[in-house]
This record gives sequence, C-alpha cells and structure tokens, in this order.
Amino acid sequence: NFKVYLDNKPYFSKKVTGELHGSIPLQDEPKMPDSKVATLNKNKTAMSTINEYVPQLGTSIQTGSILHSKIFNQNFGKIGAASTVDGQPNFLNTGIYSISGESLEDGKVFVNDDNAGRTTTLELYYESNQADETPDTSVIADVTIESNLGKQVVKDVTGKIGKDIQVTVPKKDGYVADKKTVTAHVNQDGTITTEEKVTYTKNTGDEKPNNNQNNNQNGNDASSNLPSHYNGLVGTMKKPVDLYDFNNGQMTKNKQRQLADHSDWKVDQIITLKGIKYYRVATNEWVKDSDIYRYVAQKGIVDTKDVEVTYLSTVEDKLINNRGLAANTAWKYDRIAYLGSNETKYYRVATDEFVKASDVINN
Repeated sequence: NFKVYLDNKPYFSKKVTGELHGSIPLQDEPKMPDSKVATLNKNKTAMSTINEYVPQLGTSIQTGSILHSKIFNQNFGKIGAASTVDGQPNFLNTGIYSISGESLEDGKVFVNDDNAGRTTTLELYYESNQADETPDTSVIADVTIESNLGKQVVKDVTGKIGKDIQVTVPKKDGYVADKKTVTAHVNQDGTITTEEKVTYTKNTGDEKPNNNQNNNQNGNDASSNLPSHYNGLVGTMKKPVDLYDFNNGQMTKNKQRQLADHSDWKVDQIITLKGIKYYRVATNEWVKDSDIYRYVAQKGIVDTKDVEVTYLSTVEDKLINNRGLAANTAWKYDRIAYLGSNETKYYRVATDEFVKASDVINN
C-alpha cells in the first residue's frame, strides 16, 4: 500500500500486489505534489508491516528520516519507472524495490518466500509551503468556579483563545449568589479558567426556589423539556446518523432522513430528555450525542514526546495498532475533537487519525 498525504489529507494511494514466486512489474509513477508549493517531510515517512502467515510477529512500525533514507535515498536510480514524471524521483517503484528486499531482473521485482503473506504500508507526507489561513481560535471547555458551596462547573463554555469572557454563575435552589457572572480567560491550551469566587447565601425571603440549576452559560436549562441555545460544531462518524423530530416534549425518529457519515454540522440548540442529550443541526432535526462527536475548528501544531511511538485513535476512540507517530516530530492538526463517552480531548492530524492531547505537546 503506497499512500501520499498533503497537509495530513489523502493525496494519492495505490495498492500493488504480487503472487508468490511471481513478479511485480514496473508501475506508472504518480504525480507528486509540486515542490514549489509543498515540501516532503522526511521525518514523517512511515512504514508498517503485517505478516498474515506468521501473526505472532505482530505489526512492525517504523518512522522518521533514517527510514526515509534507507528506503529511498540509498536506492534512487537503481530502478526505473514504466513512465517517469519529470523533476521528481521514482518514489513508487523505488519503494517497492526497497521494502521487498528482492532482486531486480528485467525491470521486475520478484516475490520470493520471505514475502509470503506480508502486507506493507508505506506513507509519505507533504506539507504546503504557504502559511495557513488565520485559524479559528474558538474553543469549548468547562469552567470551574470556586464557591462556599464547593466547585461549580459550567459546561460547554465557548470563547476565543486569548480573550476574556463572561460566564453565567449557576443558580442553586434556596440560595442567592453575590454575582450573576464571573470573568474567565480562554487560555492557549484550550482551557477556560477564572480566578473569581462566588459566595452563596441562604435565601430567607419569600422568593420561590429556582429549579433551573443550569450549568450552560447561555441561560436555559439543558436538562428540562425546553431547548437551550448552543453554539458549536459536531461531526458524524463511520455510519449514517439517525435524525429525530422534537414535538410535544418528545423525540421521534425521522424515518425519511439521516446525516451522512463523516460529515460536519453546526449546532444551534441543545436539549436533554430522559438523560439523553440531543443537538439540533437543522430546523426540528436533532441528533443523539452518542452518535456524533463535538469538535472545535482550530489549526495548530503539536509535537510528539520522546517516546518510541505515539499511538493514534480513530474517530470512534479506538486505538490504531498498525500505525503511530515517531518521537520528537511535529504534526499539523486541523481540529480539536472530544471523543468517546468521556469526551477525551484529541487533535486530528489526518483523516480519521487522532492523537490524544495528553500524549503530545501543543505549540
């Protein structure tokens, strides 16, 4: 499997197979990204190998510039191409020749016993030379407010990095807060924090208790039968997502429409019914929170730590076993995603490839 990425998005892929004791002919070379507008990042070159006939060998993963040199730099010129592309090396054919370890005769690579049942995936990464557009620096995070009644958590607060925002103080039955809002700061790491404290005093007057213990900064109760305002983004996963109609305080499945898999949607309202949270993606069209994931459209760069392999996860929060990121390498991300039932924070570094925020360093 030969895969090429541009800015962590698929650019070209091709699967080449060969029968045991047969041969792999020269392949037509694909047109790679123009060197005037994109640069090959050799530190990200990756190779993973699975041995179907000897599964106890597991999956081997290699990445980095040394691997790139071993595969390509040392073997350029040793094999031609069925058709060449001017101004670029023969990446595809050189890769087949190098990773097979086989002899080359009459312009063909022979498949001997050592390669029986073996699948190798070779990946190249290009990065655009142009500077990225100004990223959307909005983040969504929970805010913790210290109070004399303990920590008060306000869920799903939205703000732009580097800005101060106003956060509504949660109401408590039988108590009156000494302020209605607190000032919070949106930090570079995506957290939102406040240094202000709130004091609640017992309500001894005739005022009726307020049952709206809302932890949503927009002021409506997300756990009641009334929708709350919500400004955010959600994405679907590998399967089409059912839509629901909200009528008379109940959700009914829409049998006519679904959201496509791997699609993105803007949300403007939220509601919780019988313990299930729903987001509104269109007029009276709602999705269950378990069928989607929340994300923030933000670009940036993260660095892997000094460990042999930093593993990746799919959008379903499942570990990818046959691929990882090399130590001390930089990776562009295009969104911050909150995956799984616990909404663990991830950075998306490629299509359906996410790295856990706790495993990398955010620049």
